[in-house]
Amino acid sequence: MRTTAYDISAAARLLAVLALFSSFVVPARARHDGGMPERLEGLAVGQINQKGGACLERGDVDSAMAYFTVAAGRYAEGMGRAGKHACVDALNNIGAIKFFYRNDYISAFSYLIKGLKIADETGYDAVKPKIYVNLAGVHTMFGDSAVAARLMGEAFRVSKEQRDWYIYVASFIDLASHLAVNGNLGGMRGEVADFKSADVPDSIKMRDYARWLCRGVELYNKRRYDDCLEAFDSAAARVEPDLQSATYLSIADMLAAKAYAAKGMYATAIGRIKAGMSPSMTMYSRYISYKALAAYYAETGAADSARAYRMKYLLINDTTLSYGEYMRLRDLERRYLPASVTGDGGGRGSSLVPLLAAVAGAVILLLALRRRKPSPPAAVEPGGGAHAVAQPKPHAQAAAHAEPDEKTQELARTIRRFMETSPEIYGQDFSLEKLAARLGTHTRTASRAINDVFGVNFSTLLSQYRIGEACRRLSSADYANVTIQAVAVDLGFKSRSNFAIVFKKFTGVTPNEYRKEALGKRQAD
Repeated sequence: MRTTAYDISAAARLLAVLALFSSFVVPARARHDGGMPERLEGLAVGQINQKGGACLERGDVDSAMAYFTVAAGRYAEGMGRAGKHACVDALNNIGAIKFFYRNDYISAFSYLIKGLKIADETGYDAVKPKIYVNLAGVHTMFGDSAVAARLMGEAFRVSKEQRDWYIYVASFIDLASHLAVNGNLGGMRGEVADFKSADVPDSIKMRDYARWLCRGVELYNKRRYDDCLEAFDSAAARVEPDLQSATYLSIADMLAAKAYAAKGMYATAIGRIKAGMSPSMTMYSRYISYKALAAYYAETGAADSARAYRMKYLLINDTTLSYGEYMRLRDLERRYLPASVTGDGGGRGSSLVPLLAAVAGAVILLLALRRRKPSPPAAVEPGGGAHAVAQPKPHAQAAAHAEPDEKTQELARTIRRFMETSPEIYGQDFSLEKLAARLGTHTRTASRAINDVFGVNFSTLLSQYRIGEACRRLSSADYANVTIQAVAVDLGFKSRSNFAIVFKKFTGVTPNEYRKEALGKRQAD
C-alpha cells in the first residue's frame, strides 16, 4: 500500500494538501543517522513511506523527511510500476514538506516536477491532483497567480473523477482562498455549481466547512453580501479545535474581508484580517495577509499604510525568489501539465509552439511596419520624467492618416484612465481580453482604439505604464531596500532578465543603472 502525506490520517490529509495556508508550527527533531538506508534495506518503498507518514503524523518532520528521501532514492528505471509509483509518492511528500515546513520553494518545485515527470511516464494519474495542489502553492509564491488558480481548478476536476474526496474538498477551499486575494471569486462559478451537486461522504474532514464556504461564494457572486457574510461566519463556526483550526479561521476571515470590501467597508475588512493574524502564521499566510491589507488600505486612501504593507510582502518575495531557477523549472514543468493549466498549449508535443509563435509574430510585425512606422518609445530621465513613459500621447502619424472618430477617441481616453488608476495592470495574467472585459467592450474594438489613437499595440502600451511605475519606484527612497527582482515581479514581469530587456528598451539604461543614477542624484540634491 502506497502512503503519501495525503493518506496518513484525517488530520494530516488536509495538512499536506493545504500547503498554501498552513499556519501552525510543529517542533521537529532529527532522529535519523547515516545508517538509515542500510537499516531499511529489506523494506519495500511503500513500507518506507508508511514509516515516514507515521513520523509526520507525530510531528517528527525531520525523520519523516529522512524516510521519504530514502524511499525516493530507491527509484530505478528497471523497477516495477508499483515501486515507481511509491517513489512518486515520496517525491510528492518531500516537495510538500519543503514547501510548507521549510519555505524552500525552489527545492519543493524541483521534487514535485520530478514526481510529475515519473507519474506522467508511468500513467500514475491518481497522484497528479496532489502534486497540482502543491505546485499551485509554489506558483502563488512566485507571482504566477493565474497558473496557480488553474492548477487548483485542475486538481478539483481530476480529484472528482478519481473520487478522491479529500483533495476535492481541499482544492475547493484553496481555490476560494486564492481568488479572494489574487483574483475574482466570480471565476469559480463552475466549481461552486459542481461542489453543490457533489455527493461528498460525511466522513470527509471539513466537508461542512467547505459547504458553507461554497454557499458564501455563491451569495457573493449574487451580490448578497450580508447573507454571504453569515455563510462565512457559519463556516468558521464549524471549524474543529485542532492543529488546523487557525488556518481555516484565517480563510473564513479573508473571504469575509472580500465581502466587506465589496460593500465598501474597507476599514472593517482590514480589521477582520488583522484580527485573524498571529505570530505563528506561516510565511505564505503572512504574505497574502499583507497583500490584502495593502490593497484595502489603498482603497481607504491611507497611502502610507498601503505602502508599508506593500513593502512587507515585497520583502517576503525577496527572501523567497530565485527567478532564474524558477523559470528553468517552469519550462520543464510545462512538458507534463495539461494545456488547460499552462494556458498556452503546453505539454507533450508542444516544442513547435514557441517557433510558430515567433514566426507569427514576425509576420504580424512586418505587416505592421508596412502599414505604419511606429514612433520610438519615450525616453525617461533618471530621477524623474517617468510620466514620459507612463502617459503615452496620441499617435501623431496615426492622426495624419485618418482622424479616429469621437467614439474611438472616447474609448482611448477610458483606456488611459484605467491604465493610470487600476492596479490590475500589474498582474501577470492581465491581458487585452481582461482590459476589454473590464471596459465592457470587444477585444478587437479596444485593440483598434489603442492602435489608432496611441499608435502602439496593447503589449507596448502595457509595458509603457509598467516601466513608468518601475521608474518611479527605482527612483524612490521608499523602495531603496527592495530588490529589482521584487519590483519586477510586483509589476507583472515574469523574470528580472525580461524586465531588464524591456526597461532598457524604454529608458536606454538597465534598471540597476537607472536606480544608481536616480538615487545618487536625489542624495546630491
